[in-house]
Amino acid sequence: MYAALLAVLGRVFAWVMGAGTLKWAVGAFLLFGVTILVDILLDLLPTWFDPAQLVGATSVFTPSIWYFLDYFAFQTGLSMMFAAYAVRFLIRRLPVIG
Repeated sequence: MYAALLAVLGRVFAWVMGAGTLKWAVGAFLLFGVTILVDILLDLLPTWFDPAQLVGATSVFTPSIWYFLDYFAFQTGLSMMFAAYAVRFLIRRLPVIG
């Protein structure tokens, strides 16, 4: 009876510590690593970067252009694109993946 219980516990342990758990742990490590790395890099942004210049560049848009930019959620899409490019850049620099 003790051997059967030990065999069942061994199977449960093997299932829990299988490849799925290992892949999840590696993925979680990469996610948190990239998140921390992005926070560090955002703190190191150059001081000459002035977001107010972007406001001046967009002041030439007419109301009809703003209507279509708002309709297609341009602001959300642009921020998603920049975030995706930044994450792709950082992930390709990892020696295990890239």
